Amino acid sequence: MSKFFPQWITADAILRDMIAPKLGGYFSSDGSNVICSLLPNDAIYLVPPEDRERFSEIVGDFSAWAAEALDLEECFGRRLYSAISDSLFWAMAADVDARIAKFNSDNHISFQEKFLEMMGVSLVIRSIRFEVVCDERKKKASDE
Repeated sequence: MSKFFPQWITADAILRDMIAPKLGGYFSSDGSNVICSLLPNDAIYLVPPEDRERFSEIVGDFSAWAAEALDLEECFGRRLYSAISDSLFWAMAADVDARIAKFNSDNHISFQEKFLEMMGVSLVIRSIRFEVVCDERKKKASDE
């Protein structure tokens, strides 16, 4: 159970299986500005109404962390003064996805795992990975 959503019984499953996999670059425009989100707008509807405010706060904290971790200011800075178009949105989404992939390969925790950690979800997956690594090492050692 998520430590930040104690009354939301299915929080871990919904956050892990339905929301975290949607992380990426989502773009829209208000006419003169491009708006970036790391989750699609409809993700909020997977959260019970009584938990949406807290969820939004944590998503805001995660977004601030991600902007720095992925260096999104540099990423988007080169696109300033570009014409707003679908092709711009696709290019920016590809930039975000590439930076997420690089983050995943460079760090001991994945982008999705960091999101889940900030949401207070228990990351049991880490221990399974650790055991598998240990089993592979034991097998290699016994083969030698």
